[in-house]
Amino acid sequence: MQSVAETYNESSVEKEERELTVLFGAYYAHIRSSFPSGAAASSDSPEAMKLRTAACGMIGELEKSIFAFALCYMQINRYMTLVRDTIRREERFLNVGGRKIEWTSDMDFMMRRYKKDRCRIEENNVRLAKAYLVLERGAVHFRAMDDALRQLAGGDREVLVRSLSSALRTANRAKTQKALRAIAGYKRKFALAGKTDASKQAAVKAAEKYIELVFENEEALTDHEGRLFLHPLEVRNALASNDAELARIRKYLSKYQLPYMQGKLDTLGRLKDKLLIIGTLDSLMQLYLRLVGGLGEPLADLGSQRAFESQVENAQYLLRSRFDEVGVIRSRADKTVAEFTRAVAEFETEPSCDPPHENTGPDGS
Repeated sequence: MQSVAETYNESSVEKEERELTVLFGAYYAHIRSSFPSGAAASSDSPEAMKLRTAACGMIGELEKSIFAFALCYMQINRYMTLVRDTIRREERFLNVGGRKIEWTSDMDFMMRRYKKDRCRIEENNVRLAKAYLVLERGAVHFRAMDDALRQLAGGDREVLVRSLSSALRTANRAKTQKALRAIAGYKRKFALAGKTDASKQAAVKAAEKYIELVFENEEALTDHEGRLFLHPLEVRNALASNDAELARIRKYLSKYQLPYMQGKLDTLGRLKDKLLIIGTLDSLMQLYLRLVGGLGEPLADLGSQRAFESQVENAQYLLRSRFDEVGVIRSRADKTVAEFTRAVAEFETEPSCDPPHENTGPDGS
């Protein structure tokens, strides 16, 4: 059991548990064979016979319960070793400012909230990375449209672009088509017809491609307010804001990571104490030995009957009122360490908010 407490490989633990199962089974069989009960029972009084019957009926259940207790005790010790080693490894890298921080339930709530926020931001960053790539492609069409409108409309270019952008920003398809028709129907005074027609066709063609790209990726381009990103620079600003928020979250998690780990170790310690309220493994094995041994001894006098009766009642009490807690304790220990290992893995994973490509456009958008 001590070797398992120092083992973190799950396959090794399963192997040790199988070996422990074989050892306990062999031990139980050996003890039973060492105390044959037939000869001793022949001289029993009726009351002694009742005690033997009760003891015989609970031996099998007692063996299973003691084995479950042993596995639980072994696993909690292993978990505590794992957490302690992790704390020793991590405390070299985590700075708590030299101040001892006691873990509280309020901190637990804040840790869960910050981790939830971090997951939300990281998921948002995945969408923003896609939006950034889309808008990098769209920037080519937008600049082509803008250049053509500068030649076509001159000073009116800004009005036409603003009208189209406003419609796209709110994903209003009807207004978008109206803005596109305004571009297609624009007439500039004192302009050469051939040059105007060429600029108009170029502007409309580029605008249509830009509009098509935006609406094809509407979900990826939509921000938390339901408005659409239209330029790469806007996405970069959103990513920078997320980066600042993630840095703040990482700072908080770094500050309270060690207290969090210590809190989980304390939880395991309390679970171990709760398990030992049932008894120690030695005391339970001694009870088992006295119970099986009593079956092989005559209960001819009142004193021996009362002594054996005490062992029977003790075993009945444990089976009826205490051993059920072993499964609950084991489940809570498993859950505690699952949360611990997940939290450590999450903390050690550094998210990145940088978009996959830099924009090299002349306007930086």
